[in-house]
Amino acid sequence: MSAESVERWDGIGIKRRIHLKCTDEYEQTGNGIFICNGNGKWKSDMVCNGKRLGCFEDNETRSFDPRNYHRLQNMDASVCRDHCLKIDQEFKYIGLQHGSACFCGHHVKFWNRRSDNECYITCPGNEKETCGGDWRNEIFTV
Repeated sequence: MSAESVERWDGIGIKRRIHLKCTDEYEQTGNGIFICNGNGKWKSDMVCNGKRLGCFEDNETRSFDPRNYHRLQNMDASVCRDHCLKIDQEFKYIGLQHGSACFCGHHVKFWNRRSDNECYITCPGNEKETCGGDWRNEIFTV
């Protein structure tokens, strides 16, 4: 996150406001305004979610370390992301492949970028998302 502006008011009704935005590798939802309540706790509706990087070819040498492969039920990008972060908070990438394969990684070998229509398999956990394809990873930042 990066701070764009800070607003402070002093006096009887102290109002403190910070405007933040997600860095480029994340997609932002919410307005980015953090407000300090009278009790000293901050409040915001902002969430920084991993950004979809695209559909990429995979092969026998694997884009992700095969030790970080998991087969998940009700899979979608958020299920894979949550699963990976439970294992290691430092993972930077997730890959979804063939509907139920979830890969977690600190690094990724980005093979050939492919057309998005090659990542065509609908996610079992969210019919509005796709979860890769045959030897195709749909890759996101965490």
